[in-house]
Amino acid sequence: TAVADLWVPSPLQPCANWSWAAAVESILKTQHVSTLTETFWIRKTYPGDVCDDRTISPERLQRAIDGEYVLDSLHKVRLETRFTPGAPTIPDNVIAPLRQGRPALLFWKGRPFILYGAVYDEFILPNGGRLFQFRELKLLDPLLSGDKRQVSFVNGTDDPSQIDGIFEVIATPI
Repeated sequence: TAVADLWVPSPLQPCANWSWAAAVESILKTQHVSTLTETFWIRKTYPGDVCDDRTISPERLQRAIDGEYVLDSLHKVRLETRFTPGAPTIPDNVIAPLRQGRPALLFWKGRPFILYGAVYDEFILPNGGRLFQFRELKLLDPLLSGDKRQVSFVNGTDDPSQIDGIFEVIATPI
């Protein structure tokens, strides 16, 4: 499962804060919110166009993003973030948004990545229920370009304790 034709801007500055801001812009574009750019998020969160490589706290990121916005088209939208700390333990919560074409922001080793796909096994239980198990999380690193941009977290090879958490950003028209 993967989000098709995902557009990811190259951050205007090669820093962690511009990376997450570019990722948020990309995530919102998949939800038809295209006027809230990385520059908008940087200026809303920091005092100017600063370059900051410190990891942003989940609380600060939520305060920066959550709220109601008026877009250039004069339409209103409500943005809501959902943060799940640590590695995903309920695969359904990751797979369902990806199937809906909605990527997420994943922090791994203190760096922001766009979670755009997953490779998983699906098991059918005797009672008809389904059980999913991740083999790979497909990520994009906004700070890199070309083929180097694609990164994978591989279950059984990479350390899940290095995943700081996953942010969903959900746009709802008002």
